[in-house]
Amino acid sequence: MERQSLMGEIGISGFVDGQAWVGGGEAFDNISPATGALIGLVHDADSADVDAELAALEVACGCR
Repeated sequence: MERQSLMGEIGISGFVDGQAWVGGGEAFDNISPATGALIGLVHDADSADVDAELAALEVACGCR
């Protein structure tokens, strides 16, 4: 059975360096507490995701 979500099947976890990012970890449902509807999927970050986020932050703040 295909799940229907308001944001689509893949979902995003956030933005890194201005680009939409999907985490490498396990996906879980993001459920609206008001309606119980599936809003979308969210992916946990893994250690590689965190490393990429920190590297982008260091570049953005001029720390690197």
